[in-house]
Amino acid sequence: MKYKVIFQIDGNQELLYKCLSQEQDKKDRFELKIRKKPKQVEIIMLANDYVALKAITNSMSKMLELFEKLEKTHK
Repeated sequence: MKYKVIFQIDGNQELLYKCLSQEQDKKDRFELKIRKKPKQVEIIMLANDYVALKAITNSMSKMLELFEKLEKTHK
C-alpha cells in the first residue's frame, strides 16, 4: 500500500523553507519533498507502509513544533 500526506503551512515561508529544505530525503520506504509556494510551504510525504508513514509524519510534526517555538521566542 502507498501513502501520501501533504502538510501546507502558511506564514514565514522563507525561513521555514530554509530550515526544512535540508530534510528532503528519499529512502527505500519513504520520500520527503519540501516545496516553497508563494504564500506557504508544502511538505509532501510519501511512504510505502504505515510504519514509515507514522515515522515521517511524527518527525515533521516535531520539526514544525520546534520551528514554531523558536519563531515565538525570536519575535
